[in-house]
Amino acid sequence: MQEHPGLTLSERGRKTSAGWVGREIWGLWRGTADSEMLLEIGRQREIAFRQCGEGSGLPLDLDPFDQQYLHLFSWSRADKELIGAYRLAPTDKLKARDGLYVQTLFKIHPRLMDQLRPGLEMGRSFVRAKYQRSPAALALLWKGIARFVSLHPQYSLLFGPVSISKEYEAASQQMIVHSGAHCHEQGGGVKPFRRGTSR
Repeated sequence: MQEHPGLTLSERGRKTSAGWVGREIWGLWRGTADSEMLLEIGRQREIAFRQCGEGSGLPLDLDPFDQQYLHLFSWSRADKELIGAYRLAPTDKLKARDGLYVQTLFKIHPRLMDQLRPGLEMGRSFVRAKYQRSPAALALLWKGIARFVSLHPQYSLLFGPVSISKEYEAASQQMIVHSGAHCHEQGGGVKPFRRGTSR
């Protein structure tokens, strides 16, 4: 396991002199394609995405970006299992030739790309179904993101793509698309490669 410097495992609960005592922990991970944590993130991500009408159809939802990006995860100590994860990419740490995941979905004007550095691309997040009834599961991931940003204040700009589930009502989908189009007209610099498709 390669933990990212500057963000160590932390626990949600009450603080003691030894640290945090609680049931859930979060940490930051960067690993190789065969690392157990990355494989489990890919497996659980696929299951979570399938449950909302998406998913890759493969046993694992992993792509080449997963080995380059950081993975903020939450873990249940009581159940000894992954709760959820978020994928993060500090834009100033990536090699220019590798690009960003968002660039596989959108054509981004070079001027805007310059403004995104340093920034933190976020995405591919999920919380396992059994933990979705508790708002604490997502809050724990966001607490980890807040901790990362507080330790690395140069990343004040957070951005990333969001999937629109096919299970949303058509009116809801159109409202989201209209809102995104309005923002595009205001700011410019971003064009989707495909319109009206889902992953």
